[in-house]
Amino acid sequence: MYSIRLREALAAWEAKLGAGHVGRGTEPLQDASRATFATTTKVQAILQPSTRDEVQAVVRIANE
Repeated sequence: MYSIRLREALAAWEAKLGAGHVGRGTEPLQDASRATFATTTKVQAILQPSTRDEVQAVVRIANE
């Protein structure tokens, strides 16, 4: 389901935030994928950083 790059990013985010703060469950992802406009984009994960340092780390990992 996930590309190799996305799997690596998810693993890095889980290492930084903890697995409980990286949502990959089907129902939450479906809810997050709903939009009020036509789109084919699917949400792959929900990240929940709680500090400025975690937000910076999430962005840094995404840029890699």
